[in-house]
Amino acid sequence: MIPMKDEYLWIASIVIFVILLIVIMWLKKRPKRIQQYWKNGNIRSSYFINKSDSKEGSHTFYYKNGKINKESN
Repeated sequence: MIPMKDEYLWIASIVIFVILLIVIMWLKKRPKRIQQYWKNGNIRSSYFINKSDSKEGSHTFYYKNGKINKESN
């Protein structure tokens, strides 16, 4: 039996839905990057927070001129 156009549309819709679910789940698990800036517009610090709002990974501090001051984990 040859599938009709409606069957192809239904299958394509399911595939797209599953892909969207996977992408959304992946984005929720990803840590969020937080960046703070000096008044002159240069970056002040950069770090990541996880789902439970605790810092995760490296934390980088910068001088007012934009050069790296220190890095920590």
